Amino acid sequence: MPVNKSVCFCFAFPLSANSFEEAITDKKKDFIPHFVKFYEDPKTIVDWDFYRDKIVEPYERLKNKFSHYNVDFVDECNFNDFEKVINNLSYKVIIVFSHCINNGHNDESIEFFDELVTTERVLNAMLDIERIYDFSVCKPEYMDKLMKAKRHNAVFGTSCDYIPVILWFYIYAELFALMETDKMDFLDAMYNVRKKYKKKHG
Repeated sequence: MPVNKSVCFCFAFPLSANSFEEAITDKKKDFIPHFVKFYEDPKTIVDWDFYRDKIVEPYERLKNKFSHYNVDFVDECNFNDFEKVINNLSYKVIIVFSHCINNGHNDESIEFFDELVTTERVLNAMLDIERIYDFSVCKPEYMDKLMKAKRHNAVFGTSCDYIPVILWFYIYAELFALMETDKMDFLDAMYNVRKKYKKKHG
């Protein structure tokens, strides 16, 4: 993994048909079973082809467009991968793109590719240095509470509003474009993009 890039995007969801099919019945996974069972349109058949169209291909487009710039991408990021990313001091921004369960409770957990990891364990793994941790994991309310209580030197970003996974791809595409073309730092770019989408989508 290159060490000269300052942003790392950790993508924890399946990217192949095999890993998608395995996740449907894997008790250590939550996102794929819910994506299949509770998709917003009950008439939609949520199979690999549908998932690939809605999740995998938008991610691959994001990766192909910005991996040449200043962003490393970790595919199917497991917790061990995440710990390695944390210990790479060249990363000034670490983005975790995944899913959260038991929101707001002390057993709240973040889904990595290989397992569900409690919020507390995730936070304990992080280095207390000047860095941005951005969790796009669907309303991690307990994490937000712990972060405020522990007062790390790092900056933490979470969203306690529900934002569809598919919309996040557009948000990050615009954010990375602002960083690349307008030379904005991550926080300014995120502020501008979130402001735009909040105005548009409410």
